[in-house]
Amino acid sequence: MTDKLDAATKYEASVAKKDATDDSSKTGDGGTTTDDDKDGGGTGTITDTGGEAVTTATKARAFYGSIEINPSTAKMRLIQVAEEIINVLASDPQASLKITVEINADFPEGASDQIKRAVSENATALEFGTKTWE
Repeated sequence: MTDKLDAATKYEASVAKKDATDDSSKTGDGGTTTDDDKDGGGTGTITDTGGEAVTTATKARAFYGSIEINPSTAKMRLIQVAEEIINVLASDPQASLKITVEINADFPEGASDQIKRAVSENATALEFGTKTWE
């Protein structure tokens, strides 16, 4: 849940930054720069001191995504996410990816000892960073 919160916080900060800088101009040594598209994938316009406008592309620098997956289709959906999102992101040799899988399971009547033992042993073998029972 913490990773979702971190991703959401980063997203909210980027949206707040976008809102704060909308309709603003930045002045550099050679002229004025204005961003036409603040979502990270648009273009900006630079006006040099001669009054000539030059269009430059601005590039997105990060991607944050989360998805809730139905347990009955988890295997198929995780494969789909790996093929359609992770592989595309990883195709850029300069990209640095961090992938976190979060599992939350609630047992209203309490988990059996057999389930607790099996999950704990498997989580250890799979090198889960966090594996807690409450």
